[in-house]
Amino acid sequence: MVDPGHRARVLRLLKGKFRTVDLNDLFLFARDHHDGRKSVRDIGDFVAHRTERDRGEVSETVRDWLTAARFFAHRFGPGGPFPVDVNRLPAETPALLQSNFRLLEDRLFISNLGIKKLVASRRLKSLQKSFIQNSDGTYRYTELEKGDTKLANFLMSMLISKPAFNNDELFRDFVAILRSTGLLQREETSEFAKLKIPIGLHVITILHGCRIKISDSEKFRLQFHIDLKRHIFSIIASVPTHNIGEQNQISTASDMFSLIADPDIWCAPDFLTTPVDDEFPAIEVNENQQIDFIH
Repeated sequence: MVDPGHRARVLRLLKGKFRTVDLNDLFLFARDHHDGRKSVRDIGDFVAHRTERDRGEVSETVRDWLTAARFFAHRFGPGGPFPVDVNRLPAETPALLQSNFRLLEDRLFISNLGIKKLVASRRLKSLQKSFIQNSDGTYRYTELEKGDTKLANFLMSMLISKPAFNNDELFRDFVAILRSTGLLQREETSEFAKLKIPIGLHVITILHGCRIKISDSEKFRLQFHIDLKRHIFSIIASVPTHNIGEQNQISTASDMFSLIADPDIWCAPDFLTTPVDDEFPAIEVNENQQIDFIH
């Protein structure tokens, strides 16, 4: 049976009455009916727990980026690049091998190593067992078989930066859930598609400012960013890599979520020109479906 309250919220959106409270409620509903669609479940979790998160697709992607950024910072920081020292590999090495292995597609293992990912997974287990941690937290590994060495070099050669998901993926999953639960009818799909960008912008306001907990002592805040030249609205995670905690701290950022839209159309009139002192200003999607400051 179709839930009448949630159906009414969909109908109100279709009539052009854009209310973010309706979207929040629908994302919470979709979270409970996600059927394996991780993007929608994750955003629903952010709606429910907006202040801090430590699990889900976005949180895992932040951890992956932290691992990659700090691993490569040892080689490509000030004064670099530095050669790889197999007796003093960065502390992030075991985590980097795992995350890169998970993120890379099967075809890349075949084209670069001549083996399928399934075969590489067995070699990775052997490789991980060969690591020995030094007293300073770095790693070295014992003598490896030729195939394991090749796999290690392959996985340690790639800095992978990719969002948890983009707005195309999220909107597709969101519509699929609304359709499967009867909240959105097939003949309404094309009209609902007009809300794709406003819904993505609202997701940005949900993620902006949220803290991602890496450990009890380390948390990162997600931040809204606009690339004016490429027309990309995104949520970034900025990771300190050098001089951490000092005035000359160096950080590197990567997109966690993104959408393509023209800022001249989808930003409120004064949004891009208003001076902002706060690094994490309060933002919303207004009644005109534009991103704006909360006044």
